[in-house]
Amino acid sequence: MGARASTTATATRRREPGSGNGLVWLTVFGLAFGYLEGAVVVYLRALYYPEGFDFPLKAFDPDVYRVEFAREAATLFMLLGAACLSARDRMRRFGAFALLFGLWDLAYYVTLKLTLDWPAGGFEDVLLTWDVLFLIPVVWIGPVVAPCLVSVALVVCGALVYREPEGRDWSFLRTRDWVKLIGGGLVIIASFMVNDMPPAGENAEHTYRWWMLGVGLVAVIVFAQRWRTRPPA
Repeated sequence: MGARASTTATATRRREPGSGNGLVWLTVFGLAFGYLEGAVVVYLRALYYPEGFDFPLKAFDPDVYRVEFAREAATLFMLLGAACLSARDRMRRFGAFALLFGLWDLAYYVTLKLTLDWPAGGFEDVLLTWDVLFLIPVVWIGPVVAPCLVSVALVVCGALVYREPEGRDWSFLRTRDWVKLIGGGLVIIASFMVNDMPPAGENAEHTYRWWMLGVGLVAVIVFAQRWRTRPPA
């Protein structure tokens, strides 16, 4: 009787969304939401940058800026809501949010490239073109390649975490593991918030703090290495 109950519980746990349809629909949602983000920016650039986006930034109407600020906050809540609906386990929700955020950001840049041919130019120009990344709590700026690298890391790590079965024992992750991961994430965020606005047409290698991005990505790699040594579920 006990063995049968255990087997039933295990089968039920593994039928939870994760490795199958749940992951597929999270991917669909993240890509579609990224397209919507790109579409909004297409409209904004048509209004404020009809000649093409470049620095320095133009002054927005205060009412429009407040709406855009609130829209970005709503975007984060929508991604968080979708992640929370996709799983019961907190860690799997965390993985779903990371996956969604990464897909959303990558789909955003693909949308701008396909619709506006932005960033334009050769491969290096595309990667090193500066962009406004976020407005909360202050304006984030950086070269396109930096958030794309972060988003790829989020997609890979988020998918790995989300694929774990519901009810998994996460005690193998120690406090020091989280300190490294969160610390690395804060360093990456800081790398986007401490930049001066670049002159028109300036490439990123002159002003972006690449070492901060490197520190943050190393922290992610260390966390991933810790993940590889996890015990079986």
